Amino acid sequence: MVRVSMPAGSRVHPGRRSPSGIRGFRRPPPSLRRANNPPGLRRGQEGGRPRPAVHSLVHPRLHSRRTLGAKPPSAAPDPPSPPSARPGSGPRVVRRFEVRPAPILDPEAPERVNAVLEVSYSIAMVAGPPLAAWMASAGPAGISAAVALELSALALLTAVLARRGLNAPIGPGGGFLQALCRLAGSRAPRLALVLSTAISGVGALVNVSVALVAGRLGEVLPGFTASYSLLSALTGLGSLAASALAARRGVLGEGFLYAGLLLLSAYPALLGLSMSAEPSLLLATILLAFSTLNGFGNGAFFLWILSAVQRSMGGDVGKALATLYVLGALAGLPFSLAAGIAAQSLPALLVASSVLLASLPATAALATRFSPGRA
Repeated sequence: MVRVSMPAGSRVHPGRRSPSGIRGFRRPPPSLRRANNPPGLRRGQEGGRPRPAVHSLVHPRLHSRRTLGAKPPSAAPDPPSPPSARPGSGPRVVRRFEVRPAPILDPEAPERVNAVLEVSYSIAMVAGPPLAAWMASAGPAGISAAVALELSALALLTAVLARRGLNAPIGPGGGFLQALCRLAGSRAPRLALVLSTAISGVGALVNVSVALVAGRLGEVLPGFTASYSLLSALTGLGSLAASALAARRGVLGEGFLYAGLLLLSAYPALLGLSMSAEPSLLLATILLAFSTLNGFGNGAFFLWILSAVQRSMGGDVGKALATLYVLGALAGLPFSLAAGIAAQSLPALLVASSVLLASLPATAALATRFSPGRA
């Protein structure tokens, strides 16, 4: 005899039918013990397939001796029964939603993440110069708006960092020299070290030259501010194209790096020739086109450098990148001084910088192949 436990405080008198259909503590009704009405079915479903035994743990009228030996809920469920003529009498359909875990960034292939970061930077570089030109043309009100926007962005960044904190992993100890030795210890970081130092030095010279060339193009384009902002915005557009390509492709090979260096090497020489030529609309068009190509090469170069350092340095990425930035700033100092001291020879310096950039792939390949260190 099967006893059905009732909730605490409930009173069921023998001989009376409870709301659940069970007569007190007596055996289940005869209709549930018929041979043609197996356990697990409601009335009106005779001859059909029994319901899964998990429902007998829910409905009180399905408690019987036969349901106690049914297969556990963890077993494979029975195939669905055919629809019944009475609506609502079929088996209950329970939809299960799969909760997928959050995506995990692959430290062995960081190119896509870096490309997304570079896309956001490139968008700001495209939209920033025209906005700055508009603010500069607005006079004191535009300058005040620029200062207010800068302070608001700084306050927002401070609030976000104060709330979330910096959860970057702590790398091994050591100072600048230890990080420099780690960069020179393997092939990819060593290549990044050589190329980043050279590019940063030439970049300081190019930044000064772009401002001078924009002043000359102001005779053809509507003013210095418009020409300078247009050159900068097109550079950001080229970087955006390189970032989108990297985000689509994923892993970047050294061919992507050398293509970027080839595009970068043509820009300083073109700037030097523009200082000696007469300003014209054709010259402005060529410079604008090569500014876009220069941005593409710049984006490809820095994406490869950042990904190579992240893949090779492990938990010491922050210190390695900081070392690269320090070396780049130190390399840019003599180039900037040369642009100020030898201003009359600036076109020749720019052509020499293009030759230096064009020879970087071969120089870097020789330096990394014949120097000691792991691959």
